[in-house]
Amino acid sequence: MNEGAPGSLNEGMALFTYLSSSYITCKSAKTTHSGETVALLYSEESNAALIKLDGGGAVSWGPVTHDNIEGTDVAGSYDGSEFAVTGHGGPTGIAGKLLRVDSSTGNLIGITEFRSVPEGAGPNYQYVYNECWGIQPLPQGGYALACGTGIEECSMLTKQLRRQCNQGRALELDNRDGAVPRPVEIRQSVIVLVDHLGEVIWQRVDQWSETGNTQSTPHSSAAEYTIIGTDGSIATVNDEGTGVGLLKLVAPTQVTTTQGTTSTSVSMHIYFCET
Repeated sequence: MNEGAPGSLNEGMALFTYLSSSYITCKSAKTTHSGETVALLYSEESNAALIKLDGGGAVSWGPVTHDNIEGTDVAGSYDGSEFAVTGHGGPTGIAGKLLRVDSSTGNLIGITEFRSVPEGAGPNYQYVYNECWGIQPLPQGGYALACGTGIEECSMLTKQLRRQCNQGRALELDNRDGAVPRPVEIRQSVIVLVDHLGEVIWQRVDQWSETGNTQSTPHSSAAEYTIIGTDGSIATVNDEGTGVGLLKLVAPTQVTTTQGTTSTSVSMHIYFCET
């Protein structure tokens, strides 16, 4: 139900209040260009429920429940045609997810999954969890997502891997060329860029390490909040385990090779604040 008369921003009053006993919390809420509000609700029975409210707080549609994702953040597309929820879920291991719905009806448009270790990388790819926490729309269409990836705990592994994990050894769960063993409970940041259809344009994995010290002890570096710069750059606020980090990706540029082909170049700067 709704409670309270609409207020005024100039008066510092709440414009409206939405109350529901069916949900534990609101994970995220965003206001659209037209003054409407979309909110991502959560309960133990509903991992992601979207509701759209008009400027006066009346329900336009919803809550519409989507049980195939644990939602963490919501955003509206630049053209206003859809809402997008980021989060994570199964059924095989934990994959980062993007769920898109029609902004007029709440009807599902599509779901995209992301993994730092893809299914084809070996039989143990599912033990590397992927969790997405933040999302921002892009002016050209699509979204930038902030995620974390890593091995959650030893108890979830098969017997042989669990033994190695309990011994404190890094685990070889990725068979791709150049992949390195992963220590348990050490997460990395994953930034994912998708187009207006929800298709992945690129994704990259990063982790902070001490400058000039190749033997420094790794620590968790998961991306959690996304920021889009006016120059097209992407930044994420990171949970660094021992502090807070800001990871900035310079706006992608097209590079022409000597063979005449083009590729996208993204340079990176990491700033670290210890608490």
